[in-house]
Amino acid sequence: VTEEAVYLPDRGAIDRAGANEWAFLPQGAESVLVQPAGDEGLRLVLLSDKPRAFSKKQRAWVAAIAGKLAASSSAAAVSGAEVA
Repeated sequence: VTEEAVYLPDRGAIDRAGANEWAFLPQGAESVLVQPAGDEGLRLVLLSDKPRAFSKKQRAWVAAIAGKLAASSSAAAVSGAEVA
């Protein structure tokens, strides 16, 4: 995974980043984590109704899961399998 995750820990950060304009973002979202998962544009998006909901440990866990997804999507692309 080559891109950096985007962590918006509270409503102020969400507003400053313009993320409140994202069509999929629910109105009550108070923290957002967007973790790239490979070179194909796949992203894990985690939302919470609580500010500062994702600790460093949780963000590291999400990054590890994203790495596994990236590896499996790359392996599927190499083998010609379709990733849903």
